[in-house]
Amino acid sequence: MQNTNVSHGQHRHAAWLSAAALLLAACSAVHDVSEPTTASATPVKVGDEVQITLDANPTTGYVWELTELDTNRLAQLGLFDYNTDTEQQGLYGAPVKMTARFKAIAPGTATVTLVYRRPFETNTPAHVVQRTIAITP
Repeated sequence: MQNTNVSHGQHRHAAWLSAAALLLAACSAVHDVSEPTTASATPVKVGDEVQITLDANPTTGYVWELTELDTNRLAQLGLFDYNTDTEQQGLYGAPVKMTARFKAIAPGTATVTLVYRRPFETNTPAHVVQRTIAITP
């Protein structure tokens, strides 16, 4: 004979965990700040993600580098993701999209600065992208 109380309790616990995960996922959002805006800062909440996607062509030696990040307020989520358009996948020299992802971890204002340059050169970067993020609780 099977003990249905344990099984029923486990199912209730699993259902509760699933509901909690869905609630947490619904509470956080992903904010794409790839394009500049006229706002002085992009508003996000603690727990939200911020992503910046930029055009690049690493075969030329140029890459986007993160040069400024307030790690007390934003945490970088892994390294840059590289994505190529489907038609150009596998083509040497094809442009790519580089995406940097961050998670808001504490309230306040944080600045993210990325520069497009060849790491082996010391001259002025070809491009600079700066985004200001206003994080609320």
